[in-house]
Parts: sequence; C-alpha cells; structure tokens
Amino acid sequence: QDVATALNNLGGLLRAQGLYSKALPLLKRSLAIKENLLGPEHLDVAHALNALGLLFQDQALFVKSRALLERSLSIRKKILGPIHLLVATSLHNLATLLGDEGVHSEAMPLLRESLAIREQAFGPNDLDIANSLSSLGVQLLGQGSYFEARPLFEKSLSIYEQILGPEHPYSAAALSNLA
Repeated sequence: QDVATALNNLGGLLRAQGLYSKALPLLKRSLAIKENLLGPEHLDVAHALNALGLLFQDQALFVKSRALLERSLSIRKKILGPIHLLVATSLHNLATLLGDEGVHSEAMPLLRESLAIREQAFGPNDLDIANSLSSLGVQLLGQGSYFEARPLFEKSLSIYEQILGPEHPYSAAALSNLA
C-alpha cells in the first residue's frame, strides 16, 4: 500500500511537471497495486483512478480520462455518500473534462453540485469556492452566456484577491477571465 501511494505521489508530481510519459507507468502501477490489494471499490482505488484520469485529460485522451473519472466518482459516492468533499472534487474534475470536450451542458450540473457541496463545507469565501465559480464561468463562456459568467468571475476574483492577494497568479487568471 505504501509503495502504491509513493508511486501515485511521484506520478502526480511528474504530471504537474508535464512529464506525462514518465508519470504514466507510475500511475498505472499504483492503480494496479491498489486494486490487487484493496479490491476495485476502495477509496484509495478511487484516488488512483482520479490521478490517472487527470493525466489522460492533460493529454487530451478524453475517452480514457472520462471512464476513469466516472469510475472514481462512482466509488466515492458509493462509499462516502453524495455530499462529501472528495465527491465534490470528483464532480469538478469530471465537469472540467466535459468542458474540455465541449460538452458544456453536461458539465454545468456537475459543477453546480460540486459548488453546493463546497459551499456547505467551507462557506462562501474559500479557494475551492473560487475555483468552482471560475470553472462555472468558463463553462458559461463556452455556451456564450457572457452575462451569466461575469458575476461568477467577479466573485472568484474577489475571493482570490482576499485570500491570496492581487498579485497572485490565480488572481491574475481570474482577472483575465473577467476581462
């Protein structure tokens, strides 16, 4: 189990560095170890599925990514229930993928569900809330709903500036979205 976690962590780091070909075998191996040790419906398996799904999303391998992210979401909902922060993360990740695929109408309800869970857990002013608002705004832009996107971008910018300061890259990205 510890080896699988270490592989997953290293694979995630390599993914963040854009070293996808080096990350892939580590994330696949981590998933295989966790499935063999824990069975196919364990929370740690869901985590490994999520990591591998995000790697495939980064490479625009949407079909592979979607299957993994949907499976991760299913496991998390089954074990944790529908109102849990890990479920919110899975919903957000799947919605972001759907947005990348251009399926904005499918992404929107997932993002709204994720936002509702996060607001219940954190209140209105948290970085996860800002991320959710920004993602919702991006999906609305993809649908041409500019007037609906604006207040979401304004709120996310306000949260980022309040928590991280106006010079932080997230604040700058939020300002760019608003512009």
